Amino acid sequence: MTDIELISKVKEDNDSSALSELIDRHSGMYVKIIQKYSNIEKNSTFCSEKLDINELRDDKAYNIYNYVLSFNPDKKMKFSTYVGAMTRYLCLDILNETPNKIEITELNSPSTEEDITENITKDNSLDEIQKRAKNIKDDRFWPIFKLRDFGDKKSSWREIGSQLNISHERTRQIYQKNIKYIKSFLKT
Repeated sequence: MTDIELISKVKEDNDSSALSELIDRHSGMYVKIIQKYSNIEKNSTFCSEKLDINELRDDKAYNIYNYVLSFNPDKKMKFSTYVGAMTRYLCLDILNETPNKIEITELNSPSTEEDITENITKDNSLDEIQKRAKNIKDDRFWPIFKLRDFGDKKSSWREIGSQLNISHERTRQIYQKNIKYIKSFLKT
């Protein structure tokens, strides 16, 4: 019998032997995929024990049963392809459930871009900042900095980029790179 015929037996007649046959056919691929993702997780320096291969193996029948119930043969996809895709999504969902990186920040240091620029502009004039940060070679930074932090209103990246004829993303990147440099000067 084909996978489609077995799936229809499981869905319509709740046939346990058809379900067992589907589990037997596709469990090898299921296990290989979870092993692949557990190896990626083990080799990673920032993941913890999030992907428990034994737990996923124990849930193999349950997961494949759910794949059978959610499979739509009208989509013109093989069931084996569907099992592979759903198993990959399952592993990725588990790996992405919790943050992968723990950021280490200084105590009392600003956490957002707004906090950083607020601290810079609150205590320093633009002339003083320019004098202390003479080594910024990108001439585009100073107009971006003035428009972003010293204007009447805080301009958006898109507005600044259109005025300077550069993309809004490049505008943001130039700003981010150089604001860190300025911050390091102002700490001393």
